Amino acid sequence: MADLDRLDALARAYDTAVHKIRQELTAFASQMWASMPDYRDEAVETMARALAPRVLAGQLQTAELTRAYLLSCASELGLTTSVPAVNREAVTGMRGVDPLTVYQRPGMTTWTALSRGKALDQAVSAGGLRLTQLIGGDLQNAKRVQARDTMQATGGRYYRRILTGRENCALCVIASTQRYHVENLLPIHPGCDCNVGPLPAGMAVEQVIDEKTLEAAHKAVEARTGASDRAGRLPEYKDIILTTEHGEYGPVISFKETRQDHRRASAPKASTTVAHASPRDAGEPRWLRPGGSGKVDVPEGTILQDHEVRTAQALADLGHTVRFRVVDHTPGVKNPDVEIDGEIWEFKAPRGASEKNTISDQFKKARKQASRLVIDLRRCGLSDEVAIEQIERRFRGQTRITRVIVISHDGTVAAFEHR
Repeated sequence: MADLDRLDALARAYDTAVHKIRQELTAFASQMWASMPDYRDEAVETMARALAPRVLAGQLQTAELTRAYLLSCASELGLTTSVPAVNREAVTGMRGVDPLTVYQRPGMTTWTALSRGKALDQAVSAGGLRLTQLIGGDLQNAKRVQARDTMQATGGRYYRRILTGRENCALCVIASTQRYHVENLLPIHPGCDCNVGPLPAGMAVEQVIDEKTLEAAHKAVEARTGASDRAGRLPEYKDIILTTEHGEYGPVISFKETRQDHRRASAPKASTTVAHASPRDAGEPRWLRPGGSGKVDVPEGTILQDHEVRTAQALADLGHTVRFRVVDHTPGVKNPDVEIDGEIWEFKAPRGASEKNTISDQFKKARKQASRLVIDLRRCGLSDEVAIEQIERRFRGQTRITRVIVISHDGTVAAFEHR
């Protein structure tokens, strides 16, 4: 069997080389972002045009280093070293989105932060963080795609996730204790910089490949869930780690929502809107907001879900008048949920965590009912940043929905409008 120390030495040398590429490219981008004259469309596009080719070059360099590293590992393990060259399109085209478009997204992040009342320096900082995350994701994805292709070509069947010690969160620690099939290579998460290495045949027998790190994983689970069963050899980590398909990155990992999280997310938010007995006349308000014009109007006999009430209360707290509509059961008749200040709107409060479908499904359903849409993210498994980016992209790419209001997990409200 190959000397594991030798494989570890190869992994360390490889990590040093690929990290240098990431570090230098991130430093260049951060300096460019900080020195921009302003953050308007033209300046952001100029930055993206200068940066996108450099990121593509970094992806190709990373892929070449990954191929060379894994060929050295294959030689140590007695596997075939006759493998295809780097496929440029495969390692740079995973997103399926023009890099020029991708690298203008930090501008969108900055503008969104400003629209929410953030100070300019805070908004610019948020955009800069987004820029470094985009670069890290693209380089990590090039590493993953090339590693999968090369390991499959060498005949390797199993791999290990190798921690670098720089960006390792609890997710990475947990994942690194297990062996994996090469076909399911390295789901990532924002900021991930893990490496991979093929497993010698003797190490691929057991599911747990690192008992020492397993103890660290127990602690990570305990920090996340409040409990960890050290009596069991292998905790059911599949019950707390969720792999979802990102529309651009491919498989990504995150913690599944725990029951406690679910209860917390589903509980009605404290509101300044107070309950009153509903008058018998249909259309009179059941809840009133003292000290302001906002109110929620619920017709007599209307049965609402908790999340519908919570969404309406959030809007009423901002001074809007929200009137739920009586359902019309006539075949073929549209039934939009509410009127907000006299305009017809549809409410959506998604639960999903799929970056491919969760947001797009809300637009598909809503446009059948109304041209204005409220999306309440407080039950959603996606982060605000990911969800809002998806919402804005879907919104800008269509015309049937003309206005969108978004309620973030913390109750912050943002709006988009076609002009």
